[in-house]
Amino acid sequence: MVHLWRMSSKAALYMPTHADRWRELERKRDERDQLLPTVQSITALGEVNNCAEALKNHTHAERDKTRRRKTEVNHHSSCRKQSVYKNLRESEGITQS
Repeated sequence: MVHLWRMSSKAALYMPTHADRWRELERKRDERDQLLPTVQSITALGEVNNCAEALKNHTHAERDKTRRRKTEVNHHSSCRKQSVYKNLRESEGITQS
């Protein structure tokens, strides 16, 4: 079986060695350690955002509850209006067929 792709000697020069990988890992670890206080403050900010989100959801729930209540009141008032008109028509002797 013939391999269609072979690594050229130039490509082999650019392959990272174990030491290169280790240095890269150390560099990333150092960057992470430098960013750690920032991450902690972002986490604290995230908790504040979660509280704000909970408050927003609570106010939305209250608003929806009020909206539902208004709809029910409007619905019942329209029922009352219909019954008043129905009673008025019946008293005048007008009936719908």
